[in-house]
Amino acid sequence: MEDHFLNGSTPAEEDPAVHRALATLPAFAPGPVFEDRVMSRVWRPLPARLRELVLAWRDYVDSGRVYGPLGALAVGALIPLGVAIGLVATFSTQIGSFLAWLVGVGVPFAWAMARADIAEVVSTVNAYIAALFPSGTALMVATIGSVLVLSGCTLGLYRTMNPRGAMRHSR
Repeated sequence: MEDHFLNGSTPAEEDPAVHRALATLPAFAPGPVFEDRVMSRVWRPLPARLRELVLAWRDYVDSGRVYGPLGALAVGALIPLGVAIGLVATFSTQIGSFLAWLVGVGVPFAWAMARADIAEVVSTVNAYIAALFPSGTALMVATIGSVLVLSGCTLGLYRTMNPRGAMRHSR
């Protein structure tokens, strides 16, 4: 048996002509979408249990046995609707009087209370600002303060969402 290795390599590896011929070949490095193109063609079978469930469901549909349970589910979904319609029909007088009270008294009362509360908060804030600053600069100071607070919150949120050293994806 002959030894084809010289100094740990084959004669072809030592031949400069082989190296020159290899250098002239085009590069076969995969491009950026190579993996996606290959994996789109690879058939990946479903796990065995899931495959059994899919086949059982297809058999169930093809045999027509699925329509009974689906009909029962549809009727079951309609039962709460029937109960709601029955309750509305039974208590329609009480519901009507409640809606009349709500529109006539409840909503206007709640709106008036909300407006009073809002007016009280606004007057308190205005009085506080006017007490701290001269009346000519109060609105300007409040505006500048609001912008600074909003800018600080925005910067804090940005830094929270993009911490230093986080990986940035180019895609």
